[in-house]
Amino acid sequence: MAKCEALIHAIWLHGSRNLETQIGAHTYTYAKMPKLECVLGTDQYDCMQKIFTNEADLIELGTGLSYTAGEYYNMIPLVAEKYILG
Repeated sequence: MAKCEALIHAIWLHGSRNLETQIGAHTYTYAKMPKLECVLGTDQYDCMQKIFTNEADLIELGTGLSYTAGEYYNMIPLVAEKYILG
């Protein structure tokens, strides 16, 4: 829930500053992004079920559950985090 709320705040902050991001040849403004809302699930499996039944759209999963998400809930990865030590 904390990551979801932080994402919403970051999008709002970038939008209020009129910032843009470029992906390939396209430029996107944060202010035009769809409004996100956080939905609390009881655990990661409940969250996957909520996505499967269209009650939610995104989830943050550790690598260990990505197989389960794809195999049983027909989900695919959208974004990956990369951590650099040091």
